[in-house]
Amino acid sequence: MSYFLTKTIEGRVKDVDMSKNTVTLYYSNFGSIDSDGDIVDRKAFNKTVKEWGPKGANRIKHWKSHNPDQVIGKPLEMFQDSTGAGAVSWLGSKQIAKDALLDYQEGLITEHSFGYNIMDSEIIKDDNGKYDHQILKEIKQFEYSAVAFGANEHTPVVDFKSVTNEVAEKWFDDQFNTITKLTKASKIGEYSDEKLIGIEHSILVITKQIQQAILDKFAQSTSIIEIEQIAANENFAAINYLKQNIDGIK
Repeated sequence: MSYFLTKTIEGRVKDVDMSKNTVTLYYSNFGSIDSDGDIVDRKAFNKTVKEWGPKGANRIKHWKSHNPDQVIGKPLEMFQDSTGAGAVSWLGSKQIAKDALLDYQEGLITEHSFGYNIMDSEIIKDDNGKYDHQILKEIKQFEYSAVAFGANEHTPVVDFKSVTNEVAEKWFDDQFNTITKLTKASKIGEYSDEKLIGIEHSILVITKQIQQAILDKFAQSTSIIEIEQIAANENFAAINYLKQNIDGIK
């Protein structure tokens, strides 16, 4: 169990500079209620960045998936603007850091998160006196983490028997785009062998999830026998075929 709380945001990479081994990223949003029912105040990071940031004790580091044994970098600069809190982060020379930098370049890191404790907060109630949300006025930050994509065969996917075609199409597009990124990344020679094995595993898991999702969503299709036969083939060409023919099997 983690000794601190965490919050995650999506798609917040501003810049990747491979020549300097740096990435500019956001790890927190300001001003909007998140899934925990919290709003992070614009001044919440001021004290912790001053005391623990690169101009202070330099204790805040760039981790992978909130794991203190997987430190991949450190902030050269920590900033706050109208969007949120972020950092210009230098990634180190260890292989795990090199893999992470390539993940950034290839768009495989899609989320960031930070670990913290609440030092000061304010509970906001609605007109009926019931809890509405919490404003985090001051936090103590321990780290910020890269959350790389990793397919998990034990993670349930959308219930395709009940969702609309619009929702289903969005899910399929996301999965196909992820497979495209993973396939491109698998051709990069700089990745470690362990990382390449993980990429291959993720492609296989997503492929199986797509196959099952198509069968679940389009089970009433008159062409289901043909679809099932094609989906049984786990190579990338079969997935491309299925993508091109989704409109025709609704």
